[in-house]
Amino acid sequence: MNEPTFRRYQASDLEEVKKLHRIALEANGSYIGTGPWEKDLDTIEETYLLGGDFFVGYLGEKLAVMGAIKRIDDSTAEIKRMRTAPDLWRRGYGQAMLERLEGRARELGFRRLVLDTGEPNVNAIGLYEKNGYTKVKQERKPYLPFDSVVYEKMIG
Repeated sequence: MNEPTFRRYQASDLEEVKKLHRIALEANGSYIGTGPWEKDLDTIEETYLLGGDFFVGYLGEKLAVMGAIKRIDDSTAEIKRMRTAPDLWRRGYGQAMLERLEGRARELGFRRLVLDTGEPNVNAIGLYEKNGYTKVKQERKPYLPFDSVVYEKMIG
């Protein structure tokens, strides 16, 4: 595996982040179009970088993987916007991003991580369960045509 070059999100990444978000969700069958559920992508600095973080991983000029940590409270953060380019699935890039996000969450003092993913996203479900995330509940959000699966993990 060629290791992506990881770094913190910069405003110049925005269009590539939005593109990767869309194509990854389309490929796993969970893209439902644009709407208010994506408003965080227009406010990444405020939503994620204040109290959390957002990382991108590039292979050359291509955005290969991305992921964020959003502060919920002093002890809990949420993993958000984990996406890997579909042509790079199952090559360890999602695992590398998840490890980076967990490490950063520990550095920021969080002890618990939560996340949710769409039921069609079997690759993500497998990744999270393999990494010790416990399913908390399965729920239907009003704007989704499929269930959302909620996970948590204690990290410290």
